[in-house]
Amino acid sequence: MYTTNLEYVLTAVIVHEPYWKKLQDACKELKYEIWHMLEDQKSYEPPEDFELHLKQICNREGHFGCLKDSDENWYEIMDEIYTRISWLEISTISSIVIKDEFLTDGYEDVHNWALTLLVERLQRFTIAQRSFVDECILLVLDSVSPQFDKKQREYIQEFVEFGTGHGWKEYPTQVIETPFFVDSHIHSGIQIADALSYLLRRHTYKCLERNPNAFFNQYSDEFMRKINHLFYRGTSSAQVVMGNGIKIFPHKYPMNPKFWEVFVKN
Repeated sequence: MYTTNLEYVLTAVIVHEPYWKKLQDACKELKYEIWHMLEDQKSYEPPEDFELHLKQICNREGHFGCLKDSDENWYEIMDEIYTRISWLEISTISSIVIKDEFLTDGYEDVHNWALTLLVERLQRFTIAQRSFVDECILLVLDSVSPQFDKKQREYIQEFVEFGTGHGWKEYPTQVIETPFFVDSHIHSGIQIADALSYLLRRHTYKCLERNPNAFFNQYSDEFMRKINHLFYRGTSSAQVVMGNGIKIFPHKYPMNPKFWEVFVKN
């Protein structure tokens, strides 16, 4: 989950149960690799609270404070993260809510709406996987606070029982209604979702020309092209990311065509 005053991005990483151990091992190896790329690391083992937190990396703070004087080292770390993520056996789905348009249209709870759009697409993804027709979706969410977690749990339970109720009825019948909440530093999947969500938010930020001179702008296309194949493209022969792997709301929002260029397969 990443948000600014203008955009709200929520991302899910989909991992089939047989691949969980492989994902955990790959993420552990990546964390070791990144830890040893930091110039001021003082121990062989990364500390318990060390995680691949993209906001900290890009702000060069916390464990990544040593990157303040080295754009080259920062780039090497970012490139390593997204290269290794590109190798993972995962799929990803994201929802993007343009806040100013959203609030203008009379909606109120940005997070709940982004979560609705995300869960709908997770349900559709599961149904489309014919070899996994009898499987369900277990949601593992980043714990924010007891109050926020409780609100999310209640919303998902209500969603499962009553459907969307926003002009159409869609019931996430494959979703187990009680999600798990965990701290991100102990869960590999959440850290990967964080990295993908951050990159997608920065890519959106760039394409909407929110800050044309932002340092990250020069790298966002390169990193997006590394991981674009992970975004779900639906079941049609057209293989379209729009509406499947990425849902932008309001749907009528005139997104810059450059946003979608990075999703063209090489």
